[in-house]
Amino acid sequence: MNKLYVNGKEIYTDKTKLKDILIEHGLHFPCGGKGICGKCRIKSKQLPVTDLDTRFLSSDMVEQGYRLACDKDAAQGLTIDFEKSLFSPVARKLEYCNIIVVMDIQKIAIGISDDEIAEVRVFENDIIKGENATVNLRSFIAKESIELFEKYSMAKADTVAVAADKKMAETLLGKSDDGYGDMLEAWELLLPAEAVYMLPFAEENISAEFLCFLVKHQAPALVIKADKNFAGGLVMEKDIFCLSLNNLSYSAEERAALKASVKYLLSKTDRPPVIYVYGSFANAFEFLSKEHSVAIMDETAYETAAQTIFDNRLKSLLLKCRKRISLLPGAESDQWQEFFILSANDRD
Repeated sequence: MNKLYVNGKEIYTDKTKLKDILIEHGLHFPCGGKGICGKCRIKSKQLPVTDLDTRFLSSDMVEQGYRLACDKDAAQGLTIDFEKSLFSPVARKLEYCNIIVVMDIQKIAIGISDDEIAEVRVFENDIIKGENATVNLRSFIAKESIELFEKYSMAKADTVAVAADKKMAETLLGKSDDGYGDMLEAWELLLPAEAVYMLPFAEENISAEFLCFLVKHQAPALVIKADKNFAGGLVMEKDIFCLSLNNLSYSAEERAALKASVKYLLSKTDRPPVIYVYGSFANAFEFLSKEHSVAIMDETAYETAAQTIFDNRLKSLLLKCRKRISLLPGAESDQWQEFFILSANDRD
């Protein structure tokens, strides 16, 4: 039996996993404690720093004692604090609802909303790895949506808004998709709603989620998605230059390639942009803060995706944003290769 202190309260427990203890005391684990969302933040300098901590938290936050709870064990005398804003949300009454799905090859997030987001659940995406991916994905979204309906006493959704990359959009539809954004009958996809709105996306890894971030920032701005699939987008007055890299593990060589990609994008403007970074590997881009104004975004695209259901102007803006995108050749470019050589040698 261990004695712990949680938000100033003395507790005794024979549980060994911190997650199991803190759930009982109100800490919310949006992804179910699977280590893929980075939201179960607690403060305790007594806890050792793990790989998950360094992936999701900045070095300053780690130094201040912030940790993730999902991969930690309990210990005698441990003192833990977390903010009230992280307490598990209580289901509120909804007059109507929509379902918001944001997904890529790494994760699937499913939320329920009326005028505001009521709840979002995050899951690791292992659906596209097996057979019958289209059927399985539709069934998964339907099942999770129905669970949310039951929790919030709703029968079905007015609209399911789907923000996806090309691969996931085509998996859901079961056919090719040009990414220009479509309103579909929900029964065609066997989803519990009146309609399905597929948000626009571009080729490669320029997903609908990424467009939701691009459309929010004024020129000049550089938006970076730091995940297994990297995407960078330089927002200018007329054009948006984008570049992507696939299947990254953020090894030393890949970090040099990422640095080259960022330098390649920055070479397209003479005006220093504000740089916005989000994703699981955001800390890999801390080197940019030496010369640029960098903001690590601890936010999601759920709100923007949900807003598209009601806002035709935003739908139009996303589509215009998609049309402005010019995809850069990346490693096929001589200029990118020059930046890569310099980055690999740690020279400016």
